[in-house]
Amino acid sequence: MGRNELRQLALDLRKRNPEFQALHSQVAQRVAERFYQARQRFFEGLANKPKAKKPHRFLSLVYP
Repeated sequence: MGRNELRQLALDLRKRNPEFQALHSQVAQRVAERFYQARQRFFEGLANKPKAKKPHRFLSLVYP
């Protein structure tokens, strides 16, 4: 799955879930971008496998 596909998936999930609708679209895209970069680092052998973080552990979001 490519970078643009992940971004689109994040936006689609944001539209479907009422809790996510409070987020700005740029925040959803940035979360997808961070996951894509973590996955790429894993495949290149530069990092460990990306883990799913619990909501209270994911504190740094980028707002527009």
